[in-house]
Amino acid sequence: MSLSEESKFEIGQRIHSVSDSRRVGTVMYVGPVDGYSGTWVGVDWDNGDGKHDGTVKGVRYFRTSAEQSGSLVRPHTISKGVSLIEALARRYTGGTTKEEEDEMYVYSMRKKRVAIQLLGKDKVQEKFSRFEELEHASLAYLGVSSPGPPHAIHGVIPNLKNLDLTGNLLSQWKDVNSICEELPALEVLDLTNNRMSHDVSGISSIRNIRILVLNNCGITWKQVDVLKHSLPALEELHLMSNGLMRIEAEPHVASCSCVEGFEHLRILNLEDNLIGLWDEIMKFSQLKSLEQLRLSKNNFKSISYPAVCPHHDSVHGEPFKNLCCLLLGGNKIEDLASVDSLNHFPNLRDVRLSDNPIVDPAKGGIQRFVLIARLTNVTMLNGSEVSAKERKDAEIRYVHLVMANMQLDKQEEIREKHPRVDRLSSWVPLIFSSSLLDCPSLYVPSRGMMENRGSNPNLTVIRLEVYSKWVRLLRFFELKKLHGIDDEKQSSAIAGSQKMSSALMPITLKCIGASIKEKPPLTKKLPATTTVGKLMVLCISFFKLKAVKPRLFLQEEGRPTPLLLDDDMESLADLRLGSNGGTILVDEEV
Repeated sequence: MSLSEESKFEIGQRIHSVSDSRRVGTVMYVGPVDGYSGTWVGVDWDNGDGKHDGTVKGVRYFRTSAEQSGSLVRPHTISKGVSLIEALARRYTGGTTKEEEDEMYVYSMRKKRVAIQLLGKDKVQEKFSRFEELEHASLAYLGVSSPGPPHAIHGVIPNLKNLDLTGNLLSQWKDVNSICEELPALEVLDLTNNRMSHDVSGISSIRNIRILVLNNCGITWKQVDVLKHSLPALEELHLMSNGLMRIEAEPHVASCSCVEGFEHLRILNLEDNLIGLWDEIMKFSQLKSLEQLRLSKNNFKSISYPAVCPHHDSVHGEPFKNLCCLLLGGNKIEDLASVDSLNHFPNLRDVRLSDNPIVDPAKGGIQRFVLIARLTNVTMLNGSEVSAKERKDAEIRYVHLVMANMQLDKQEEIREKHPRVDRLSSWVPLIFSSSLLDCPSLYVPSRGMMENRGSNPNLTVIRLEVYSKWVRLLRFFELKKLHGIDDEKQSSAIAGSQKMSSALMPITLKCIGASIKEKPPLTKKLPATTTVGKLMVLCISFFKLKAVKPRLFLQEEGRPTPLLLDDDMESLADLRLGSNGGTILVDEEV
């Protein structure tokens, strides 16, 4: 092999396999290997699909990012990529040969080959041969490693607005800058799965970018903090899967608790990272245009609303003032105080809490109706719309649940969970008659305590854990008043509940599972104390469902969709079915 061929690859260079452009890696070694002739290239593959850690027969040639992500390959088996212009030509003007088209066929019912005709192929190729009309281009996984000759991009695609460069070989920000410099109309740029350099200096030509996608690019917030000065028009920033743990500015930037800049940023996507401290997220609280914050698949155990006195100063405004969507699925949130804190975000309407312990009844979490009742202003929960009827039903059901727990045999449990219940009960008339909840004497703490900010002698310093329980009870009393459930009704409800628990209720069971053979509905009189878990066991016995794990749904008149019964410990009495019973649909686990 010639010297020029040996020097074709450099340490740190991004490459892909000749046989698979989606198999991308970084050159870590170029040179000889003991016992073998010629030049070898050591590659650390992004997907971890290698053979070793850079050590062969006891000799270490390079180090890898994972145990078996390294390989030693011949230079002719990997490619250093192509220019953007070359990729564009391959993507939009590359035709198929006669031999390739002869190999495009399917088999008929009689096992004969039927040729595939590419309808409209000529028209598509003709359209994209006129690149000056092109506004959207997808060059994903085509091995783009450089912009190409100076001024070539602008001469070919001058009107491009949206460019997808997912999974290519770009690594230098100066190359990204050159591409954007020649595309003055560019507004959307996707660099997902390009491992970018940490040197972000000299970026100046991305000022028109509105949407920037940097998922899995190995970028840090310090780099983002530098880039923001070149992104004055940015509206969406996607930073998924970058291993982010902290939101830190560059060392030379003056220390500030809040992220500054990003005047037009509406959507910030930090999903699938490693952020565990909610204090890091509070640094975004002063981004005045922020509407959507995506934080699913991180490591949060709790969340809170920043501590702010209503009479905030001229420097800092109301925290998260315009945030209307907060996605927190797939975290480790397990406390009710975190759920209740969501009520204090002034414009929050869309919340996702799925795949957290707090919403998993099997782990002691709460059901959807409890979430709806406690989240006052939410209209979209876990991707599903909360209708006016569902909210009303959930709130009434929640009040009855709390009242049921206030039966005499659970008074000690209530006092243990809510030690101020007796005193709070006496405060309720004052709270709802004088609109105390809206007065400036109260503000929301993020930690520590709630202080008295007014002259009301009834408001004293309350520790956060007590404050959280206080807020929950206030929500109960608020809903109780809203739906006209007075103390007399409460007493009768408790008495009725006690009476119902000893009575039998007619329950109609209907099988609706696709793999369950058609079975006639079955009506049984069951004790009101029967739990959902026990009902599942009975359904298996009644309908002989040996190989099927049932899922139960409550069908109620006036409800558009049946209610999933996902709490095994919930009883028929808890469902408030009344003396006439109800209908349970028996489906199968998917």
